[in-house]
Amino acid sequence: MFAQSEIHYSIKKQEKPTDPLLITALCIDNRTYDLSDVISVENLQGYDSIFLLNSTAFIGQIDPSRETLAFNDVKKRTITKLFRDKISEIIQREIPSIKERKDKTEASLNKTYPHLIGYFDNDEIGVIDRAKSIEIAQSRFIRDQKVILEATTLDGEKYDKALELSSRSLAEYVLYREKIIDKLENITNKDSETDIHNLILPKETILTDNTDLSSIYYNNLWLLDEKYMTYTTAMSDKSIKEIIEEITQENFVTKDTTSPDIAIIFSDNPKDDKNEDTKVDVVIVELKKKGVKLAKTEEVISQLRQRARKLMKYYPNKIQRIWFYGIVEFNDDFKLSLKDEKYTPLYSKDYLYYKENEIYLNVNDTIPYQIGTYILSIDAFIEDAKVRNATFLQILKDGFQKIKNDVPF
Repeated sequence: MFAQSEIHYSIKKQEKPTDPLLITALCIDNRTYDLSDVISVENLQGYDSIFLLNSTAFIGQIDPSRETLAFNDVKKRTITKLFRDKISEIIQREIPSIKERKDKTEASLNKTYPHLIGYFDNDEIGVIDRAKSIEIAQSRFIRDQKVILEATTLDGEKYDKALELSSRSLAEYVLYREKIIDKLENITNKDSETDIHNLILPKETILTDNTDLSSIYYNNLWLLDEKYMTYTTAMSDKSIKEIIEEITQENFVTKDTTSPDIAIIFSDNPKDDKNEDTKVDVVIVELKKKGVKLAKTEEVISQLRQRARKLMKYYPNKIQRIWFYGIVEFNDDFKLSLKDEKYTPLYSKDYLYYKENEIYLNVNDTIPYQIGTYILSIDAFIEDAKVRNATFLQILKDGFQKIKNDVPF
């Protein structure tokens, strides 16, 4: 189509940087037709530029008013793409700094949007604006998803593509988790306990395994451990009464109105009426904000004991295992307190302690129950999650980079 075509151009460096002049136009029947959205003016700062594309293929391709092209949308997109590619070659040749700027933009896009690596058109990066590059890559990604999701069967090629797209969707989710961790890292003494609480699981929330999958974007139980994402029920700031009734599926009479910060019930489904022997695992989490006094920090251990005493009455008939977590700010006084209580330090990016605590359910009991209790610092809570998440993301990034290098876009 472009056997007899040529581009006329002028690129002039401005003596004093001002808003750059940029013209991209087609020459049709000895008249110009402005073709916008070919390249971005932001990439030509400091230069005045004119690009005119002339071709015998354009003869008669404009209406009598000379305002509307006779091309259909497909042909217009093809012309725009070819025009853009040629302009990219010209400006990289004529403006050496463009290549460096292009490489920086590409590295930035791949870092910020690793799930779109391979969907960015290298010829367009640094020519069209950054937002447009992201929009186009995202559209290509969604297009491929649509093809796979609407396929009735998956041959070998489509199966491989389905695995790749699944990995990209996972990377998008891992990027979301990175933002949550960044937000947690900015928590200070001025923030309330509720601020931390809501980042893990918003207060007054009840989630079940039947909850829509989109709930993964407003519960962040993975911050504790990835395995806690497989809950049957997750409850935030709900009373002991509500938690026990969820576990036993029976009415529970109590004057206790206290509420653990977070309770997670998982493993077998307690609502399975066909099996009366179904048992569950339970996780109880208590939080304390940064900057509270030692007595308030130590209170978390007492609270966990109280929760244990209420729940262990249902062991082993309804509850088979329980984990208790206290998340607090550490200082030397609190570390000394844990040492006095014979807590054992465990590996972590900050401070994490564990102990098998003994509790008696009743005054007359002679044999105590053993309950496992983890006490970790807020920084350990954040940093350990950060390391796990970064590992996932790097594995996915490496995979996408291999796809990009082995199979040209």
